[in-house]
Amino acid sequence: MMFNKKMVILCVATFLITGGTLMAASPWVEGIDEEGELTIPMGNLATSVPEGVEPTLPDSLFPHNRHMTYSCDTCHHKWDYTEYLSSCTASGCHDLAEAPEKSIKDGKYTEEGIRYFKHAYHQMCRGCHREINAEMRKSINRIGANSETMRNGPVSCKGCHQEIEE
Repeated sequence: MMFNKKMVILCVATFLITGGTLMAASPWVEGIDEEGELTIPMGNLATSVPEGVEPTLPDSLFPHNRHMTYSCDTCHHKWDYTEYLSSCTASGCHDLAEAPEKSIKDGKYTEEGIRYFKHAYHQMCRGCHREINAEMRKSINRIGANSETMRNGPVSCKGCHQEIEE
């Protein structure tokens, strides 16, 4: 796995300077101290569906701590680093329970289509994993390593929704 050294140093420095906390709320954080500071959630976080939607597949478990080399706003794209974090499926974000009629154009999700929670997760998670896996395949071809041992993140239904039976 390739790390951006400057980003890692910046993340560690920020973590140490802020005492290991961020001024943000998350549905996965269990507590807030008297100053409103929250700890960064670690471990596996379950993805969610919008309120009122009956899930058809098991939750995907997102290993938050394995993604700490990325800037927070890579995923939390509307976060201004001062407000409390809302769920991805909160009202006005990725809250549509069904895909709009014209949610995909020229093989890409439209702006309205990305409001459908499933399209948002798939674009963000699978899209990122596909890009990284493609870069890793290029490296594998150069060094001749085993592609199975060099794989990054899952892109299949079973890879994310682990309780799926065939």
